[in-house]
Amino acid sequence: MMPAENTSPSPWAKDFPILKQKVHGQDLIYYDNAATSQKPQLVLDCLADYYLQDNANIHRGVHSLANRATQDYEAARQRVADFMGAQPQEIIFTSGTTAGLNFLADRWIGPSLQPGDQIGVTYLEHHSNLVPWQVLAQEKGATLRYLPPEGGSPLGFSGLRRQRLDQAEGHYHPSCLQCLGYFSGYSCFNSLG
Repeated sequence: MMPAENTSPSPWAKDFPILKQKVHGQDLIYYDNAATSQKPQLVLDCLADYYLQDNANIHRGVHSLANRATQDYEAARQRVADFMGAQPQEIIFTSGTTAGLNFLADRWIGPSLQPGDQIGVTYLEHHSNLVPWQVLAQEKGATLRYLPPEGGSPLGFSGLRRQRLDQAEGHYHPSCLQCLGYFSGYSCFNSLG
């Protein structure tokens, strides 16, 4: 389903200092969040405070700065876990989407992938969600299968069963396609098996 057209600015835009500028005479609208997400003032303030007061490696030092940094880091992990209904040990922080997808491919799917297994992706993947699967398929002798668009959807859900991907070892499904602003309504292909 495509989101309803909304031409009014987001009520949260005021929290992002970078969005207060004009580009080519127009208010800046930033859509490249898969590459770099902009930060609200609250996050910028927290980052500045960290670098000014507590800048130290977490889980490594025994001095005051390291202890405070570790406590703040673990408190953030707990807040994310509470928000997601997860356990803190299930939360892994990465530097971004690309690093997270590489971790997923290398450490979770990769070790169990066998030659001949299939990895399903759509034709509309951002390269950060395509390259890790291409590399993994090549390294493991797996087959990368592309799901064609169907009907009014850029994601071919019935193609899962038709292409026998419902039993694939690894498959990923974006719930949102950045290039189209498309929201699928599915959290993952595994729920369709």
